[in-house]
Amino acid sequence: MSRVTISLVTYNSAAHIKECLQSLQGQTYSDAELVVLDNASSDGTVAIVGSEMPSCKMILESHNTGFAAGHNKVIEQCRSDYILVLNDDCVLENDYIEKLVKYMDTHPDAGSATGVLYRVSSLTGKKKCDIVDTLGLCINYSFHVKNIGSGAVEVDHSFEAFPIFGVSATAAVYRRQALEQCAIISLQPQDRQYFDEQFFIYKEDVDLAARLYRYGWNAYCLSGATGYHVRSTSMHAYKRNTAWINQISYRNHLWFVCKNIAPIDGIRTYFGVLMYEAAKFFYLLFCEPRTLGVLPEFFRGLGTIMEKRRAFFTAIPSPRPLLFLHCH
Repeated sequence: MSRVTISLVTYNSAAHIKECLQSLQGQTYSDAELVVLDNASSDGTVAIVGSEMPSCKMILESHNTGFAAGHNKVIEQCRSDYILVLNDDCVLENDYIEKLVKYMDTHPDAGSATGVLYRVSSLTGKKKCDIVDTLGLCINYSFHVKNIGSGAVEVDHSFEAFPIFGVSATAAVYRRQALEQCAIISLQPQDRQYFDEQFFIYKEDVDLAARLYRYGWNAYCLSGATGYHVRSTSMHAYKRNTAWINQISYRNHLWFVCKNIAPIDGIRTYFGVLMYEAAKFFYLLFCEPRTLGVLPEFFRGLGTIMEKRRAFFTAIPSPRPLLFLHCH
């Protein structure tokens, strides 16, 4: 059994999967296994994976099960100490996994960790880039979650690591012990969910970050571990359906807020959420009304979300307030 499982969920990823796999082949950390779950790609993705990494384990789905369910299936089937959840439009420097695992081995409080991810326009002929894609996730008093440092042109490399609210599941290492502790088991005990499959895609990493933090696990960004992400292609399969993307993102954001806001976060948080959501609603009403078409779906799923919320806050002994840092 390997200490690290690399969980790679693909869906029509032929445009960039080869470069991603090549960066994994060059990793200096050797005690790792790659598991690829393909969500019924129709563009030759499976053939490319088979050609580049013939020894990796592949799970082939008959339909698109989504980001959350795909990674959950991989995590459930492996027993490694750490899981690297990786987007197929990323490439990693050769020591990325080694640095993150070494840091987490010596910091038992770390439930998750990420490196510095830079933004590139293409993985083919990748060039070094100084524009930051993400240093992890931050959350403010209105429960608005952002990528730390996104668009910045400089990163302070004088630090080894700094604490963050949570990691973006773009290229993040999770500790299995932490995932098991905060897994969703309220609805079907035999079906443990690490990422909430009700979200399907988008915001599931934010929801997981909140659960990990409530349980007392810390998240870190390591300045010395670097990778590259083509954010423009992360929506490759859906870019002709922008309205659907906006709707799913808005629905999942509302579910995240309802599921995770708590009195221990303070009255300032409730006021901030109320003001932000009211302003956003009226903006969408006048500028993007199609997005509000998802509200009936939001309300249909709200009962299940609140059931998960009750189960979570009942099970956790002493949840801590969320970390409002690095979100300016």
